[in-house]
Amino acid sequence: METTPCPKCGSRSTHVSTSRSPYMGGEPDMIFHCRTCGTRIYGPEKVKGLVAAHAAAVQAAAEREQKRLEEERRWLREKEEQELAEKKAKAEAKKKAARAAAVQAEILAAAKCAWPSCPNDHTMTSKYCSRVCSNKNAHARAKSKKAVAV
Repeated sequence: METTPCPKCGSRSTHVSTSRSPYMGGEPDMIFHCRTCGTRIYGPEKVKGLVAAHAAAVQAAAEREQKRLEEERRWLREKEEQELAEKKAKAEAKKKAARAAAVQAEILAAAKCAWPSCPNDHTMTSKYCSRVCSNKNAHARAKSKKAVAV
């Protein structure tokens, strides 16, 4: 058990003793003694009160520490749950992006050339099947703009 600190200097080098005085009818007497500063407290009520107050302070400190540890554990659990949720969200976003890329690739692979009269599939990097169809479309666009302007 932890020793009761001295109320004057705070030292833990203390001692509680009981003695029977032959001159006082054999009634036990309690003495609290600090070896550091020499403080002495006499009487069972005062010494027991001092020891009880110290025990209550130790209990309160232990309860505060327990509460702090529980709060820290709760905070760590919440942090882990948050990190797990973030990982899941990132993984879901990654899957979604992969699915979108696969769909886009599928669309690009299955689409026809943008020139209306061309039956060929377009290339992976263009909406036209060849440079010829691209030029045909550019010339047709230029002609339609010229016709509107006149």
